[in-house]
Amino acid sequence: MKSRILGIGLVFVAVFAQAADDKQGGFARFLTDKEWAVAEVGDPTGLVPDSIVQRFELRPGDCLSEPPFNDCEKSVERAELAQDMSPPSSSTQAFWYRWQVFFPEDFEGSYPARNRHGQFIDEATGEAAWVFELGSTGTLWFGSRFDDESRFYSLISERELRGQWQDIIVEGVWSNPHGRINVWVNDEQRVRYRGPTCERCRIFLSYGISRVGVDEFKKRYPEKELPAQVVYYLPARSQAEDPGWIVAPSPEPKDEVEGDLERTPKNEVETLDAEETDVAEGSTPAPETEIPDEDQEDTDGTVDSSVEDTKEGVTIVSEPEADTNETTKAESQDTDIAPESSGQILDPETTDESNPDADTETESMSSEDGAFDGQVKPDPVADDDDRR
Repeated sequence: MKSRILGIGLVFVAVFAQAADDKQGGFARFLTDKEWAVAEVGDPTGLVPDSIVQRFELRPGDCLSEPPFNDCEKSVERAELAQDMSPPSSSTQAFWYRWQVFFPEDFEGSYPARNRHGQFIDEATGEAAWVFELGSTGTLWFGSRFDDESRFYSLISERELRGQWQDIIVEGVWSNPHGRINVWVNDEQRVRYRGPTCERCRIFLSYGISRVGVDEFKKRYPEKELPAQVVYYLPARSQAEDPGWIVAPSPEPKDEVEGDLERTPKNEVETLDAEETDVAEGSTPAPETEIPDEDQEDTDGTVDSSVEDTKEGVTIVSEPEADTNETTKAESQDTDIAPESSGQILDPETTDESNPDADTETESMSSEDGAFDGQVKPDPVADDDDRR
């Protein structure tokens, strides 16, 4: 009898432990049933105060379909947690989300199968509305997927992404058409968007690792196997009220603020893929949308440093009997002298056109002042990943 009671007790403990593992801090496994997919482990980086972190592992073939989500049929693999709640409908209420993510140095991407590491999914449609996605060059992007518009914002370049923890904060108002999204990465605002944010607007957050378009990878590399991928997280949090994660900077003198508005942040030109037009917003506000000059982009996705930025001053001393032609010649030389620029030069009058024949395309930067409440609407482009 005692042994029977002990056996029942062990079964109960095992079931309870599995349930606790599947549901963590308001998040539960989402279309994820593999034992290795999600686990709590000691921090292997030694870089965060938390001694325990979440480890996500995705292996080839890790897919599960539960209507209305048909991952295996849609060529999607997943190791994710998602909010264990009934998402609200469209409203003007702001929701806040925060998590930290760590990509190991040996993390291997899977392009053209797109890696997603954070998704705001519309439960009513079964599709992602906004995603954190790796592009062809390894840059982490944030972009929309709920309609035919292409809104993509460059967040972190590949060389800055790996080997360090990234802190991500999102404020979202899920509404059509009066939505709002702000994104901060490591305390720097990278996205400020106003406009429609969803279709049916029953939004919940999922995070971890997912691969979309696995069949595209297999077509391009028939002899190559998709890599196993491991990423670490500090658990995601969600709040229905402002939690105070963002601290407003101290006010600056008026003349200094006006000077800052004229400066453009230096940003690496990174790429997503040839089917999407990227629209990136920088953290430094600027009164107008600014887009990099395509003519200065070289083959590896960086801006040619020979673009004219500022003209080196040349002092011309006029003599009473100086020849007018000599003065004119000196002035023409003045316009030809320019030092090499160390950062990206943005031309507000230049339009960004993607190259449909390449896997990569030029990132564009859009900044706006605090009073901007319009919608960023880049040109719609074709998308072949069957996301709608």
